[in-house]
Amino acid sequence: QMAYIENLGTSLNTFYDEFGPVPSPLYTDRLYFTSARSGSEGGLKDPNNIDDQKYGVYSADMYFSENQNGIWRAARPLVELNSTRHDMIYGFSSNGQQLFYYSGEHMTGGELIIDTFSIDRTDRVVGTDLGPFVPSEGDKDLFMFNDSIMLFSSMRSGGYGGYDIYYSVKRDSSWTEAMNVGKKINSFYDEVTPFLTLNG
Repeated sequence: QMAYIENLGTSLNTFYDEFGPVPSPLYTDRLYFTSARSGSEGGLKDPNNIDDQKYGVYSADMYFSENQNGIWRAARPLVELNSTRHDMIYGFSSNGQQLFYYSGEHMTGGELIIDTFSIDRTDRVVGTDLGPFVPSEGDKDLFMFNDSIMLFSSMRSGGYGGYDIYYSVKRDSSWTEAMNVGKKINSFYDEVTPFLTLNG
């Protein structure tokens, strides 16, 4: 089957890093993503997360864009969610009512936050582990599939080297222990940002 790859243009892309695109489960014309670009809430930071206007790199924030008549509109930050930390979108629950994202002083080792888009932010779940997914210990790249399967990247012991991809299945309201997807996918090198198509 043929596929075409097309750059989404300067409305979304910049000189800096754009990564982790996530389509909206509710709106076919909306795309969410993360970018470490100029104008981020956290500004320029060194590897220890200290302000560094000369040699620092921009912290990551979450953005979204809408497609109108085939044209992607200028990306807008999720102002109410972005902070001075690294904020990176992971995905949504299947009904689109919950947003899963990462927030931390560094690109790994922070907190998972579950947001419900309500005006009152007190119902957010902050700093939680989601079953076997433990971002505070370096797990990253969470991908939820139909609210019953999670995939993520981890450097936990017992892998094949570097980051490996793991999965967990929800059974009777709890998640199974994380399982390595095996050596047909994982290698001595880094495997990251897992994704499943709609048909699994």
